Amino acid sequence: MKRKRILYGINGTGVGHISRAKSLIPYLKRYVDVDILISGKLQELNFDDDVLYDFTGFTFVYEGGAVNWLKTIFQSHPLQFIRDIFSMNLKPYDMVITDFEPISAWGSFFRFKHCINVSHQSSFYSFKTPRTPLWPFFIFAELFMRFYSFTFDYLGVHFLRYNDNIFPPVLKDEIIDAKPTQEGHITVYLSAFSLQEQIDFFKQFPDYDFQIFHKHCNEVAVVDNLKISPLSETFKYSMIASSGYISNAGFESNAEALHLKKPLLCIPIRFQYEQYCNGAALKKLGVTVIPYLKKRAVNDWLLSRQQLPPIHICDTDEFAKAIVKKIKN
Repeated sequence: MKRKRILYGINGTGVGHISRAKSLIPYLKRYVDVDILISGKLQELNFDDDVLYDFTGFTFVYEGGAVNWLKTIFQSHPLQFIRDIFSMNLKPYDMVITDFEPISAWGSFFRFKHCINVSHQSSFYSFKTPRTPLWPFFIFAELFMRFYSFTFDYLGVHFLRYNDNIFPPVLKDEIIDAKPTQEGHITVYLSAFSLQEQIDFFKQFPDYDFQIFHKHCNEVAVVDNLKISPLSETFKYSMIASSGYISNAGFESNAEALHLKKPLLCIPIRFQYEQYCNGAALKKLGVTVIPYLKKRAVNDWLLSRQQLPPIHICDTDEFAKAIVKKIKN
């Protein structure tokens, strides 16, 4: 019997999308053949598998801890985006997976190809998923999240299983099998703040050691109580050995921190609706969530931080099977 074949579209603008794909694709390959499409790729992150389609896509521009929507729009390439949608050959595939990747999603839509959205963002297809109390003011953001990589079918991932189509976090085997330690440092990954902003801020806490990871850091450097590193595989080892984790309110790395029972401090990226909603969900789990990077709030957390109960995680093989079952005969 001929093996089924799928195209896996990855949104390369976020660490979480790539991390989830790296975890999931080896399990999918047990049951089907997989080709890879990636767009908006972060050049700092290498993807080990061969990529069949590598598109420019869209990249969000962050400044001062917030999305700069004006620059995001001006730096997008709408005509190239349209050309990319119609440049793919989807005939060989029995199904397309999109992890919040718009080219594969809309390419499938216009070709009537069955496409399933497998992402954290698709968990918001369900209104049982936590929202910020301010969500009525973000109706356009809600619609953006729904239609950016539009599909009719989905399997979402979130911190908890809010309905039958939403699964717990899919984590890397290295995180699942890790033996966490507490070596005294605080791991920091705040993608929406510039490197200089973070250096200036965390130098205000000389009694604590911080390991800061940033995409604009080219080589490891030590500045007073700060160790600054490029965004790389070293990040996960820093988190595993950390005594706390400070991040924006993204999904993947915070799920890893919760699994590792690390004290967690989150600052949602301003003007990014998904991050506000994640912040609401994290608060329900006992995580400290603050609106701004302020000295007093961070100092209070450093003094009172404590471990949280670990969250349930997804059996990656079972999740892969659930995806494969979506293939229409």
